[in-house]
Amino acid sequence: MEEVKQATRLKIERVSRGLKLADIAQLVGVTSATVSNWEKGETYPDIDKAIELSRYYDVPIKELFSDLFLQ
Repeated sequence: MEEVKQATRLKIERVSRGLKLADIAQLVGVTSATVSNWEKGETYPDIDKAIELSRYYDVPIKELFSDLFLQ
């Protein structure tokens, strides 16, 4: 699979499940604006939030945040 930027991958995973920003925000205990910033690549979640997202989306953290790992 072609590498997908973290911001794009987060949004793809959310939208493909028919979820709103508020749904994910509530799931991990942050604001919708925070989730939006993650999806735009403006900020990154703390490791505990990243793990929650990885588990929820059932996507390995290394794939969900591929731009943070050396290839």
